Order: sequence, then C-alpha cells, then structure tokens
Amino acid sequence: MEKETKSFKCMACRAFDSKWIQILGDCPAVDECLKKKKGCCWNLLNFYNCFARGLSQIAFANNPITGTLVLLALFAASPTVGVGGLVGASVSVLTAMAFGIQKPLITSGLTTYNGALVGIITTSLLPLLYSKPVTLYVWMFIIFGASLSVIINSCIDNLFSSSQKNVLPPLTLTFNAIQLLMFVCLMSSNASEQEHGATVQDISTKTQETYPIPTSNSSATALFSHQNSAKHIFAFPKFAIGVVLSVGQVHGLNDLWASVIIMLGIFIYSPIHLVTGIIGAGLGSTCGILLANEDFDDVYNGLWGYNGFLASVAISSIFFLPSIRSFIVAGANVVTAALVQKAFQLGFKQLNLPYLTVPYVLTTLIFLQAKVKDGSPIRIKNISYPEKHLYEHYVGMRKDSSPHKDQEMSCDACRSTSNAGKSQTILTPE
Repeated sequence: MEKETKSFKCMACRAFDSKWIQILGDCPAVDECLKKKKGCCWNLLNFYNCFARGLSQIAFANNPITGTLVLLALFAASPTVGVGGLVGASVSVLTAMAFGIQKPLITSGLTTYNGALVGIITTSLLPLLYSKPVTLYVWMFIIFGASLSVIINSCIDNLFSSSQKNVLPPLTLTFNAIQLLMFVCLMSSNASEQEHGATVQDISTKTQETYPIPTSNSSATALFSHQNSAKHIFAFPKFAIGVVLSVGQVHGLNDLWASVIIMLGIFIYSPIHLVTGIIGAGLGSTCGILLANEDFDDVYNGLWGYNGFLASVAISSIFFLPSIRSFIVAGANVVTAALVQKAFQLGFKQLNLPYLTVPYVLTTLIFLQAKVKDGSPIRIKNISYPEKHLYEHYVGMRKDSSPHKDQEMSCDACRSTSNAGKSQTILTPE
C-alpha cells in the first residue's frame, strides 16, 4: 500500500515536471522563452504577454492564454468594450514601464488589471447608465484613468505592505476609486451639457430610477441595476444561467457566450480556481434570491454572483491554501459581501452610481486576517495557482517530516520544486 501511495505521489511530481504544465497555470514557458529573445518583434510579444496577463488578473488568473480568451470575449460581446479593454490595459503597461515599476509586477499583469477595468467598465456602463456616448472626451478620461491607476495602485501596495506581519493586497481598490470618480465627473459633464441644450433628447427616462438590464445575448454590460420590474417566480434554469453570467460580469460583460469563453480561459489557468469561483457565484446568487424581495432579475443577470465569485476565489484558492477551513472562511466572505452589496445597492442608488466590486474588496480585506490557534487557514506567501499551492505545501510537509530530508523525497521533481519554491518572488495578484 505504501508503494502504491508513493507511486501515485510521484505521478503528481512528474505531472508538475511535464511539458504541459509549462503552458497551464502561470504559463512559465512563455516567460522563459521571451527572456532569451531580443529584437523588435520579440519586444512586441513581451508587451502582449504583460498585456494579456493583466486582462487575466481581473479574475486572479496569471496566464496569457487566459488573457487572450478574455480579450476575445470582450470583442465578442461588444467591439467598443473590447477596444476599451485594449486601450486601458495597453496604457497601463506603458505607464508602468515608463515609471520603472518592478519588472516581475509588470510581467505578471499586476500593474495592468486596474487600467483594463477602467477601460472596460467606462465603455460599457457609461452609455447604459447615463445615456452618454463614448466620445473622444471619454477616451481621454480612460487614458488618464488607466495611467493614474498604475501610480495609485503602487502607492496603495506600498502602504499595505508596510506591515510585515499583515501584508494586504490592493485588490481592485484602485479601480473602484478611479471609476467612481470618473463617473461623477462624466455624469456632471453630461448634466451640464443637457442644461445648456447641447444634448437634444427626451430625458424623461433619465428621471426614472430604472436602468435596463441587457439580455444574455446583449453586447452591453451592467454591474448593477435599479430595475423595478414585476416580481418573478424562482426558476432554476435562469438561476444557473445567472451563475454562469456572473463570470462574465466580473469582466463587465452580461453575455452568455462571452462568459463561457472566459470560463474556458480560467479552466486553463486552474480547474480548482474555476470551481471555487463558481461555488462562490452560486452562493452569492443564492443570497440574492433571499435578499431581492422576489425580484430576481439581478440574480438572473449575474449581478449577485460576480462579487461572490471574486470573494470566494480570493480566500479559498489564491491567498489561502485550499482546505476545509479556507472554504468555510470563503463562504463567510461571500455571504458578508452579499450583505454589503445589498446595503450599497440602496445607498448608491440615490447617487446614480454603481457599486462595482466595492463589496468584495471591503470584506476580503477583513477576512484575509482570519487565523486560528493552529495557524490555519494557511496564508500563501508565494502566490501562484491553487494546484501548485497544494503541491508545494505537500512537498514541504514531506520534507519537514522526513528524518533524511532530501533522501526521502519521492523523485527529483519533488526536490527541485521544493527548492525552487523558497526562492520565488512574493507577488500579490489583484
């Protein structure tokens, strides 16, 4: 029995040492290849690698293949939104390079995702919520906001990292601050134009507290709604579709096929990552059912699930080692985020502003401090993908418990991975 167990564990070692793993997870093969290449064309590929990883970091992933599929989903849902993501992410990468941000942070996309979100959400929500077209003036705001996000995110990261004991990630705090400020400025500008007669439209619908929610086939996006529709009877098929749409709503998309494409990209990065996110989206949507007063439109459009997706993934598979206790903490985080979302939904409605990902950011920063006497859930220092977290934790436990240390390791892959894990740079996604 011991031989069979050791053989099975060695199979896991060989799996992590295989060629396939080089393009999954963090996709180290791309970085290794680009390090050895020089020239204009290779520099463009290196730029795209940083760009694509930034798009994938919106959902805590770090894989250029995932980022490419996210870009495809953006353009499939709406070309304008796709261009918004393209411009926001590109400007962020260029700004980070210009300001001399640490190269590992740029390469992993940690300086890019906020700017990408600024471009995506501005182009998607501005016409929907404020009936304002995406003009050259708006594009200038996007470029400025994307550039500013790199600087502010670096400042917040330094602030949160000042305490060596309780290092906190900036998450999407920068994006939320910049995006809300941009909407306030653009909304005020739009009101001023209408007051001076620059916009000749019947704005009777603007006085209503109703904003249309796009259908699953719409190219528009929505991260919140104030739709006062008729009450609905709960329908599980619509609920299930809403959970899937939650993945798209993380990226500002309310499109079913775009959501499926993004799910495929996240699966390539990490199956555990996708499963924990879907469970969080389902739990968040369930909370929406209980809190929505039988008005389930927001639930069916994924608006109650996207904060749950992010809250679950952050706790159960990224910043903590996947375990029973981390799953329990993640569940508590999702439920708390849903309660905060309900409160913000009422408050932000009066301001005509979306709550974006503010609920999950606030609750996750709190639940990241979760710890019990025996040290679990275990906080991850070398951030990667959950399968690697589990593997390195297992290898470390075997090495620490073995009286002969390296001699007892099952294979060379175990020893090399264990040693490599100690020298990795500490990175904090999103």
